[in-house]
Amino acid sequence: VLLRAKANLLQPYPDAPEHHPWHKDSAPDTASCKSIVFYINDTDGDTFIQTDKGVERVTPKANRCVVFDSTLDHASSNPTMGPRYILNFVLSKHFFEV
Repeated sequence: VLLRAKANLLQPYPDAPEHHPWHKDSAPDTASCKSIVFYINDTDGDTFIQTDKGVERVTPKANRCVVFDSTLDHASSNPTMGPRYILNFVLSKHFFEV
């Protein structure tokens, strides 16, 4: 079940901090949800995800997506090379069951 869908645009901002504040994607039952970030264009402005292995970084590449549990803290960052366009979805984990 699709719980949320949104589009984000971040503009280049050279004086921005390394990343924006950490957050979890909100949903009625976040523990049973997956977050998907779909990158529309090639740019910088990584997504930071806190996992049991430490902080993982995903660099935006056109037509790439990253899927992770919505309970994980994550943060976006401003690009420096050009705009960063993404689509963000929160889906029930049942969506992924076969």
